[in-house]
Amino acid sequence: MIHASFGDVRLMPGGWHMHTTARIDRTCSVLPGAYIGPNVTIREHCTIGANTVIGAPGFGYDTTLTGEHEYRPHNEGVLLEAHVSIGSNTCVDQGRHRTTTIGEGTKVDNLVHIAHNAVIGRHCLIIAHSMIAGSAEVGDYTRIAPGALVRDWRSVGEHCLVGMGSVVVKDVEDGSTVAGNPARPL
Repeated sequence: MIHASFGDVRLMPGGWHMHTTARIDRTCSVLPGAYIGPNVTIREHCTIGANTVIGAPGFGYDTTLTGEHEYRPHNEGVLLEAHVSIGSNTCVDQGRHRTTTIGEGTKVDNLVHIAHNAVIGRHCLIIAHSMIAGSAEVGDYTRIAPGALVRDWRSVGEHCLVGMGSVVVKDVEDGSTVAGNPARPL
């Protein structure tokens, strides 16, 4: 049952909002204050934390010859595979060139930002205050420690560990442990 409607966004039972083009499996749990944006698909048994935004417009601008910034639309949406958990106050942006995707079984902590076009593998752990920048990729079974940053267009392989507060500015090979600023293999 829909409690209220404004534009293309509906207030859902339990106090969260969902765009009319979003699709959420009925086995999911969405906590109050969450916003599920356009073109978002959330598969079975996912959990979305309070005040979390899934499908916010990505951050991308073209600079004109006069120095003004013109927004580039991000309409490719977000896909959360089965058994994904997204913590409170986390933001997952819509893709521009491809769907922003979080793989099956991945757990994302509170206060994380996953930017447009990012692809996160299966069974990863993305821990508090981390940021995965636009078009970055994180392989299966990888852990991103608290406060770590992965630069745009970079790839972190499978079975990796990115240490606390690390700044990934180069691709990380499968099975690596990296730490520091810039992140280096240990």
